[in-house]
Amino acid sequence: RARRGLKRRLGAAAYLVTGARLLLRLRPERARFVVDGAVVHDGPFMFFAVANGEQTGGGTPVAPLADVRDGRLDLTVVRTRSRTRFIRLLPRLRAGTHIDDPDVLYTRGSRIEVRAPRAIDVNLDGEPMRIAEVRYSVHMRSLEIMHPQ
Repeated sequence: RARRGLKRRLGAAAYLVTGARLLLRLRPERARFVVDGAVVHDGPFMFFAVANGEQTGGGTPVAPLADVRDGRLDLTVVRTRSRTRFIRLLPRLRAGTHIDDPDVLYTRGSRIEVRAPRAIDVNLDGEPMRIAEVRYSVHMRSLEIMHPQ
């Protein structure tokens, strides 16, 4: 959500400024998370990520156990309702040491569904969207890549 003009003026610091502004307005959302047909969380959360690789585009290891070759997706859900607890967890999220925190659900599966009672803000592979339901799945070996020998 960092604006183009702010990025021109501040460079990478624009993301920090924008993130700080968004943290001040952050409120818990509600959703049901279903992994391979089983409900793993149904209730409030502050953050979630579905990943096939360890890191987000910004280099944050939100799914430190993810392996693009294993045919599974990794789900991270921060279940706390407290903005203060979420902010305290951010350094661990940034370091990839968050998965054993009691406020964090970390699980894996080949199909993940997220269903919210109303549209919520999500980022799907770098694209901000508002959705009430999204399904993720792995399609092994579905991308053919040609490269020189």
